[in-house]
Amino acid sequence: MISLSVHIALMGFILVEAIQSALRAMAKLALAQGFGAVMLYGGVAACLFAVASWLVFGAGREGALRAGGL
Repeated sequence: MISLSVHIALMGFILVEAIQSALRAMAKLALAQGFGAVMLYGGVAACLFAVASWLVFGAGREGALRAGGL
């Protein structure tokens, strides 16, 4: 749950920074760019957490299944 709250805070920060950097353009374009950056971050973070969790929890379980432990 802590990582979720950290990621939500980071997503908000990325959204604000992306909108501020693009405010020189039109408002709708800035908002779309900001949400695009947040969606990209969310997708990459989810993939990285999935890989990390598979490495931590999945790799050991496969070995136990092959050995007949589970």
